[in-house]
Formats: sequence, C-alpha cells, structure tokens
Amino acid sequence: MITYKTHTMNKDLNHFVIFGGAGYLGGFLVREIASDSKNTITIVTRNRSKKILFKDLTNVNFVEDVNEIKNEELYIINLAYGLDISFK
Repeated sequence: MITYKTHTMNKDLNHFVIFGGAGYLGGFLVREIASDSKNTITIVTRNRSKKILFKDLTNVNFVEDVNEIKNEELYIINLAYGLDISFK
C-alpha cells in the first residue's frame, strides 16, 4: 500500500499529475492512487488509446498537453522516459 501526506490547502481533494501513468509501472500506481475516491488523477500521455486501461475509474483523466491542466495545487509524478532516451 502506498502512503502519502497531504500538503494541499484542500485536504478533501488531491490532484495527481502522472507522466507515464499508462505504462506498466504507472498502471499499478494509478490504480492504487485512484482507489481513494478523493483523489483525482491526470495522466499526461501521447497515446490516448491507453485510456481503455482505466475505463472503470471515474477519477482518472487523460491529456496530451500539460497546458490543459488547470492552475492548482497538485502532485507531479514522472515515470516517463524522455524521447531522447527512448530512441537511443
């Protein structure tokens, strides 16, 4: 089980932005965080077709551009490789 401390002003809602959340490790992490209905997860991905992996989770959203994320307090988790590393 993953434990984390809430440092936001609104202790009733936590917003996690996860880069690489649709990958192998990210899938497990997203499901663990999403198990608490107070949490909202935004997965930043180039491939929205992976949305099907989380179709049963109502608190998971997908974006392709970080500019789509609202300006608010959030947690950022980066599990993604950079393109320069992935294609070497």
